Amino acid sequence: MDKFIDLVNQELDNDILENNISKHKVDLTAPLPPREVAWEIKDPGSDDYEILGTLGNFSLIKGKAKSRKSFLLSMAVCSALNDFVFSEVFRSPVVHQQKNILFIDTEQSDWHVQKAAKRICSLVGERSPSKLHMYKFRSLSPSERLNFTEELIAKTPNLGLVIIDGIRDLITSINDESESCGIASKLLKWSEDYNIHIVTILHENPSNDKARGHLGTELSNKAETVIQIEVDPNLPNISVVRPFSCRNKPFEPFAFEIKDGNPSIISDYDTSINSKDTFNLNNVDDKILKEVLAECFKDDEEIMRDELKKKMQKQLKFKFGDRKGLGLNKIDDKLIDFKEKGIISQEMPRKPFKLNI
Repeated sequence: MDKFIDLVNQELDNDILENNISKHKVDLTAPLPPREVAWEIKDPGSDDYEILGTLGNFSLIKGKAKSRKSFLLSMAVCSALNDFVFSEVFRSPVVHQQKNILFIDTEQSDWHVQKAAKRICSLVGERSPSKLHMYKFRSLSPSERLNFTEELIAKTPNLGLVIIDGIRDLITSINDESESCGIASKLLKWSEDYNIHIVTILHENPSNDKARGHLGTELSNKAETVIQIEVDPNLPNISVVRPFSCRNKPFEPFAFEIKDGNPSIISDYDTSINSKDTFNLNNVDDKILKEVLAECFKDDEEIMRDELKKKMQKQLKFKFGDRKGLGLNKIDDKLIDFKEKGIISQEMPRKPFKLNI
């Protein structure tokens, strides 16, 4: 009798195991369903939009401290609340589906979270958007933050977009393999179970562009899209946003600045050359270059071309550091541009330059 009972129990266990596994089997004959887009970005060369994230997946925004990652999040949230805000760059079909947006901040003070909330409200022109639900978890322990986040995702009806500003604070150590794998698995499970898109933020290492710790490795490997944001080394008031890794077609880089406390897209910014080791004179405001020229002409009314190039190179290196992109040929191209703009002039070729400001 005992053997019979054991045999029955084994068969039952096998049936349960088979049922649990079978629901995960891929039906090769089923039609491919259309992707449900959560947020996307316009291709500057056409009327098309490139996908940044789809429902059922998560994305990662990474960058150094103070690179304005939270401002980038604000633009994403605004596009999901109001299709007219940042429509020239961002777009989110979530807004047409009247889906709720969950915004969880884990690290900022009450004042800064409130300020971020008011920024979003101001940009969309609503005092208190009914679809936006913001929470601040700074005072909680990592386990409490994780549990509350899971509970909010499970209980918020008609949820579309979830922002977790500070995913690192949902675990105790970014270098713990078990915790890192666990939180990455939860993001995959939450996004699939509730058909939502989750946007997370994580700092980069100070010495390189890798997202911090084992957590950064796990999230970068699992994310649908990894977006990198960095401050322009030539113009610290500008942040540049680039695709770091994408399962969909990579988007074109773009830049934004902060005006009156709000992010503003720079439509004519040249992102083709921008790195810590490369200086792009075309990205430097003419006002700054006029100040450099004024310093060159401080003791002279007229300067020959070769001497002016060397003086300008010296002043630029003094101001911005010894970087690639500050060669004499690059500076000569800029002098030609300044001559065409009337900032400097010469009576005829091979004659000295004069400053006209």
